[in-house]
Amino acid sequence: MYMEAPASSLSATLERDGFAYGRGAALAASCERLRAHADEALARVLDLDLDAQRDLFGEIRTPLYRRDLKLSLAPAVTQVLCEVAQALGESLQAAVGAAANLCELSVISSDPGAEAQPTHCDTSYQGAAA
Repeated sequence: MYMEAPASSLSATLERDGFAYGRGAALAASCERLRAHADEALARVLDLDLDAQRDLFGEIRTPLYRRDLKLSLAPAVTQVLCEVAQALGESLQAAVGAAANLCELSVISSDPGAEAQPTHCDTSYQGAAA
């Protein structure tokens, strides 16, 4: 796997900025399978009536043309999680501890016309990777 930044430097970035950008932490083919899974899952959810959709979407700061779809641990999702854990596990463990739990996992999708959204509402990072 190609990593843009060494994993050892990511924990310091995570501590400083509240997030870290780990380009190459997962294989491109795995990311493509995850994208296809997310697209299919979104299409299925959008076919449901509004009441059935309510628990499947997270709150999003700028919702016009943007959705925050909660993901299940489908094979495409777990594959990417495993690859990221392999590549960045040491940095993540340093940041959150060995006993940390994943509490929520979602994918944010934006359609044409969506307003730009900050990387995370708790950060003010304005870098090129955002």
